[in-house]
Amino acid sequence: MTENIIDKAKVDDHSVKPYRFKVLGSNVVDGATPLHVNEEYITENTFDSESKHVPDEIVNIARIEEGTQNQFIEELLKKTDELTTNVVKLQIQIEKQEQDFNNRLNEELTRERENAYAQGYQKAKEEFEEVTSEMKSRYLKSIGHLDTLYKSIEERLAKLETDMSVTAFEIAKEVIKKEVSVSSSKIAASLSKALLQEVKDAIKIELRVNPKDVEALKELYAEDEKIKVTSDDAITLGGVVILSDVGNLDGNLAMRLEKVKYLLQEN
Repeated sequence: MTENIIDKAKVDDHSVKPYRFKVLGSNVVDGATPLHVNEEYITENTFDSESKHVPDEIVNIARIEEGTQNQFIEELLKKTDELTTNVVKLQIQIEKQEQDFNNRLNEELTRERENAYAQGYQKAKEEFEEVTSEMKSRYLKSIGHLDTLYKSIEERLAKLETDMSVTAFEIAKEVIKKEVSVSSSKIAASLSKALLQEVKDAIKIELRVNPKDVEALKELYAEDEKIKVTSDDAITLGGVVILSDVGNLDGNLAMRLEKVKYLLQEN
């Protein structure tokens, strides 16, 4: 389809009609005098007519070029607009992808940070529990060792206490024997007074003492009619045995010392 090169708004100003040559002598009657035409005049008029058509063609060509240029510019502007639109869309898409990438990166960093924290916390917890368990085990072992040591020390102290008591008793026994050998009568007198307090309600009392202590005790209780002092070789020096109607008491020093020793060893 041929494109109109003349602007539609100016079409009315341009009306090109076909040029028709007038046929001379078409109405000449036979026998009429021929019309002589001046050739120079025809040539001149023809040249003038052709010269008038040349500027019109130039104008038309210029208008064609102007229309083509305008169309090219319009197409160029249209392409430019499309390119600009595509660039803007591409930029928006790039920014969106960049934002998505940053979001994913932040999420990954956060996840890795949380995982690292959780792993670090779990590892620290396990190490702490391991150290605590080891310390607890060592503490329990120390307590067990101390408990065993305490029991051993306690047993040794008990044995030492018993040994010391027995030793002290033996020392006291030797001291008593030495004292008795010197002052057996005084010891027998003191012991008899203590034992008589336990049978003070008795009506008849017999004091048996070592023969070496008989005279001293007879002299001591000479005025007491219910007390009778007799000698007995089975009684050690300083010892006293009481026989009465309310009960008997053994104040023999040897027997008493043996009882004390037995009690010390038992305890």
